[in-house]
Amino acid sequence: MSTLNDLTALALPTGSRLVADETESRLCLRLEGQPLIQLPVTRLASA
Repeated sequence: MSTLNDLTALALPTGSRLVADETESRLCLRLEGQPLIQLPVTRLASA
């Protein structure tokens, strides 16, 4: 059984709106319409 540490468990404020947008090369998260984080996406070739 795994346990989450403080860095992997994030609580959102009550009533907030979290939106995720994904493109071929990027994942973007916005909270209440403001940019939160942008991550590059690397797709692995399927076998």
